[in-house]
Parts: sequence; structure tokens; C-alpha cells
Amino acid sequence: MIAEPLKLKYINIGDRGDIGHERIHLKVVSDCDISLYVLIATKEIAHGRVQAGSRPAFWFTALKVNAGDHLILYTKAGDSYEKVRTDGYTNYFFYWNRSKPLFGDPQARVLVAELNSWEAVGRAT
Repeated sequence: MIAEPLKLKYINIGDRGDIGHERIHLKVVSDCDISLYVLIATKEIAHGRVQAGSRPAFWFTALKVNAGDHLILYTKAGDSYEKVRTDGYTNYFFYWNRSKPLFGDPQARVLVAELNSWEAVGRAT
């Protein structure tokens, strides 16, 4: 199996540990539907190895975005919105709706995953 590169590029985690400003910044490098992407708060347990444990995940809602757009996910509570930039691209703002920062720990990382297929299982009968 040959893995294709992600259509989202990690820029940074800004203002780590500051709930009012902490955010994950991604750039769209190829047109895509971001509902295929999940961000998972993780911790680095060894160089190049991460573990999620009981840390939360954020799954984007269905939205088609274009190469050159930016996605900004704030840890704090808020309502999603978009803003067209002067260069014609769009910044999309999302909110994880958490009451405490997720990335204050120096070992905190974010895993960006593309889900091309999935199935919800385990429903009680």
C-alpha cells in the first residue's frame, strides 16, 4: 500500500497552555472535504512515538476547502465561522469547546489523521 500525502499541512500549535488563545493551525495544500480528517490530542512518549490514551479527538464536519485556505482550531469554546482573506483564500475557524488547554505540556502533540473509510461498531442490541 502506498500512502498519499495528507491534504492538510501542520503549521503550528499556537499559544500553548493559554486557553483563550491556544489553537492548531493547518494549511490546505490540496482541495478536499475536511470531514475526512480527525485531529487527536496526543503525548509524545518517545521520539517519534505518540499515545492518545484518554485524550480527546476533533472530527471536522463536512466542508469542501481549497488549496491555500487555512484551518484554525481553537481549544476554547466558540462558534465556527469563516473569513475571506485579502488574497482571496479563506480562514476557517473551529472550536473544540474545551474548558482547559490541551497542549500546555511540552510533550503534547496533535496527530492529524485522514480517514478514507470507517465504520461505527459496538452498538448495544
